[in-house]
Amino acid sequence: MNCLAPRLGRRCLPRLLAGGALALAPRAARAGRGWCRVDPVVRVDGQTCHITTAADVPNRPQARDLSTGPIRVAVAVPTGARFEHVASDDGFGYGYAVTSAEDGKLPAGAVEVAIYVPMTDGAVPIRAWFDARGNGPHAGTVAEGTANAWLIFRATAGGQDCRGNGQGCRSEGPEARSSGLSTAPPTPS
Repeated sequence: MNCLAPRLGRRCLPRLLAGGALALAPRAARAGRGWCRVDPVVRVDGQTCHITTAADVPNRPQARDLSTGPIRVAVAVPTGARFEHVASDDGFGYGYAVTSAEDGKLPAGAVEVAIYVPMTDGAVPIRAWFDARGNGPHAGTVAEGTANAWLIFRATAGGQDCRGNGQGCRSEGPEARSSGLSTAPPTPS
């Protein structure tokens, strides 16, 4: 049957109408999602490092809409190590609250990082990583969790690349928390 003939037959018209109705019907659409990334820059014993935090949302405006306060970043460094917060972007709209502490249990060149991302939706997936070279996350260094929960992990800041060496560059759960980090729940402001 040829539905493109100049004259529409009785069998073709219903098919064309049904096809047109389906094309115009509202569809459940899922907005594209991607990891919206932000990162403060710190220096540990002279080594410049990025602490990247990413939220699985479609775009930065949505991350800002969901955000309820500054991203809390707590970094523990070995005793005697120098720590400096060098620069930051505006995070997800509220900036960062960066703190540091010394931890005598950490070996030279290691850091322990705790990240807390406050959002109205606690189910938003969050990733965080510490990058001592500016090359992006290294295998095994990415911590994953959700908003409104602490992500805690250890990494190497001693100028090592971490790629492929597997030492000190791994995500660890809350059991890795050192006594030097303040991961108390944020107080309402």
